[in-house]
Order: sequence, then C-alpha cells, then structure tokens
Amino acid sequence: MQRPECILAERDGTLWSADARGGVVRIASDGTQQLVASTEQQNFSGAQGEEARFTKDTLPSGLAFADNGDILIANYGTDLLEQMSRSGETVTLHYNIDGKPMGKVNFLLRDSKNRIWITISTRAVTGRV
Repeated sequence: MQRPECILAERDGTLWSADARGGVVRIASDGTQQLVASTEQQNFSGAQGEEARFTKDTLPSGLAFADNGDILIANYGTDLLEQMSRSGETVTLHYNIDGKPMGKVNFLLRDSKNRIWITISTRAVTGRV
C-alpha cells in the first residue's frame, strides 16, 4: 500500500483503504490485498518534492461507502469528490461549490439520510490534473 489514509470495514472482515496509486486497496479477511483503481498511478512515489506529492494528480484520502456499496472518495490530489465501483470504474460527483473549485477535499461521511458531508482543508487551488 502507498499512503493508506482512511480505512473502511465490512461485517465479513474485509477492509478498504485509500491508496496513493489512485484508488483503494481491498484487504480480505485472510490478509490478501488487491489494488482497485481505474488506472494505477505511480505519481505519489515518484513525485519531485513534497508539494508535488500532495497536490498533483490523484491522491485518495477520505472514504465512505455509498448506499449501493460503491466507495465514495475524497480525492485530495485532484480536488474532487468521486464515486468508484468495486471494480474500479470512477465518476466525479462534485468538483465545485457555488461555481468555484472545491479545493482540497480531505474527508467525507455519508449519514443515515444518505447525505454526504465533506471536509475541505483549503479552497486554494494548487495543482489540477
């Protein structure tokens, strides 16, 4: 795993962790791991400097389960709120607030009324992909 950030747990013991390679890692109850991503990225480990590592390209941070079992992703690197199926297909849910760039979305939560709550570290736009 690269930069595991947030961990989700299922009743059967399966864990899901955000991964800097552009998606999540599924950790089965027997300990086996599988990267689930649209396209595997190596930008985090090969970034030139700390600023680029945390502000360029994809960098999944916070996770939550969608009501259909997909995974909601707060993508700190791309400033996007995304939804990814368990096979890796990813769509953007939100990229702005009131017509302005969302900023560094860091964490999210889906409540019992199916509302999605997000935290944003800064509205400053640093590195768009």
